[in-house]
Amino acid sequence: PPRRPQSWDHAPGGRAGDSPAPRRLSTASSSCAPSPIPPQRAGSQGPAAAAAGAGERGLTRTSSADLASSRLPRRPSRDNLAPASRQREASGGPSAAAAALPTSARALVLTFELGEPRIPKQNRQQRERCQYWGPEPIPAEHLHSMKDTWKQCVDERVFKAMFSDKMEEQLAALQSWKFKVQEQSCSIEHVLDLLLKWLTYLLMNANTQIWKAIVEVLGCILSQVEASGCQLSEREAQILMPNLLERSGHNIAAIRESMEVLLRHVLAVHPRLRILPMLLQGLLSKNKRSVACAMRCLAEAQDRQLAAALVRSQKDVTLILKAADDKDADVRKSAVQVLASLAQHV
Repeated sequence: PPRRPQSWDHAPGGRAGDSPAPRRLSTASSSCAPSPIPPQRAGSQGPAAAAAGAGERGLTRTSSADLASSRLPRRPSRDNLAPASRQREASGGPSAAAAALPTSARALVLTFELGEPRIPKQNRQQRERCQYWGPEPIPAEHLHSMKDTWKQCVDERVFKAMFSDKMEEQLAALQSWKFKVQEQSCSIEHVLDLLLKWLTYLLMNANTQIWKAIVEVLGCILSQVEASGCQLSEREAQILMPNLLERSGHNIAAIRESMEVLLRHVLAVHPRLRILPMLLQGLLSKNKRSVACAMRCLAEAQDRQLAAALVRSQKDVTLILKAADDKDADVRKSAVQVLASLAQHV
């Protein structure tokens, strides 16, 4: 119950035997804030009583730590997980591979089954041998044909992620394909041309995170092809090489270096004489960084057969000699490397 207000009109210790009483301010000074509870009075009450008193006065005190903890969602501990979830984590396959990723990336991995397109790969590539696929904008009818074929190979959930306009869904599709390529039990040879089409189509995206994810997937694909002793078909090289050469002129140095690594992988999985026309076409790019990269790739691809084929074309030699006098220092340096390599093999 509330205490009965008391007032003292006398000075402390007015009567004999009385304990000194503190002087109380007059109730007339209502503009002052109420005095805090004395320490000995607060200590005599329990926590529940103190909270009840604060509730009666309409006051609540909450620490900043309590506020932060109340806003954060509670995550179940590992002990509270269902046994089936723990069993899936312990098993192999994409779930085990995804466990090595950060928590933010684990949810992005989609598991799916890869189907067979209705038109076999050989017939499809024969029909599309003259179909243009970059590095300039791809015609709409070619994109529509690619999407129709992909609908036959993956489920609707993966298809929507692959061709979504949202960066998060595109990253999820790329991460899922990276694990699909790394699965030893999965063969992507029958859809490799379609996969290269989709990846080079995504290279037209200006987002840096998308570019880095594409480079990782392409690196896994080319490493798998090289390790298996296989080679890219002519159509697959026509899809990949022009786009890599043009996009190798990226503003970020790390991405340019990654592109050059991919180009060296292509040299190992496709005959160099067939790559030569694509490299010479890359020398005509308007991007000086792309021209310099194509020159370095041409210098690295040099052997006796390629040098002999290059020397037989006066037009191609003139193009290299002209690049040796270019205003860009990187282009001049790369052209000199090509000429020096030619001199060694001719």
